Amino acid sequence: MPSPFALAMQKAHTVRTATFGEAIRITPMAGEGEMAARTPDPARPEREVRGVFTLRPGEDTLQGVRRGTELNGMTRVAVAPAQVWFEASVLAGLGYALKPDDRITLTERPGQPVYTIVKRGPTDLDDATVPLVRAT
Repeated sequence: MPSPFALAMQKAHTVRTATFGEAIRITPMAGEGEMAARTPDPARPEREVRGVFTLRPGEDTLQGVRRGTELNGMTRVAVAPAQVWFEASVLAGLGYALKPDDRITLTERPGQPVYTIVKRGPTDLDDATVPLVRAT
């Protein structure tokens, strides 16, 4: 039997997805090696699901391989970290695990770029926050 905390989190996740969620197409990709061409994976079918996409503006410094204390006045660049969050029931319904290089398309936002999964972030609640980069 699930704990009261797990039941409360499940209800909270359902509300979060209903409030902030949007339609997302997951296109699993196949191809081994860094230089290999990626093609849709025939063993893992494309799915339409709901998830919460976040793109927040920020800034970062160019640090390279420098060591030592942080110096003021370093070159700063604008960044926009993108991520998508899926509740546990969505991930369980996929029938396969998300992998790096799988594609994410925001179907309710025409003109948005296609994103690629960098990695799947682990959590203790079986949901997932997945960092994304623009697909090339």
